[in-house]
Amino acid sequence: MVIAVLLVLPRWTAHPAWQDHYSYALVFGTLTGAMLAGFIGFIASTKPDLYFKIAANIVAVVLMIMLGFRIAGRLGNSREWSGKPSC
Repeated sequence: MVIAVLLVLPRWTAHPAWQDHYSYALVFGTLTGAMLAGFIGFIASTKPDLYFKIAANIVAVVLMIMLGFRIAGRLGNSREWSGKPSC
């Protein structure tokens, strides 16, 4: 799966219709998946370690959501989003 993504991702990002919010969604999804996979290492950990991991993940998600709003605001100010890619 990773190899397939690495093969097609450069072509997708080079396309003229690729926009900033696509990059944001790609990073947000990757970060979320990594954070969820990181819980595997905390199965047998102490409770304080697990609580810190949960708190750090919540902070990261909140900051990523705030970044998403900034990106959406910047897109809204530069042009009206119609749902169709601009070529």
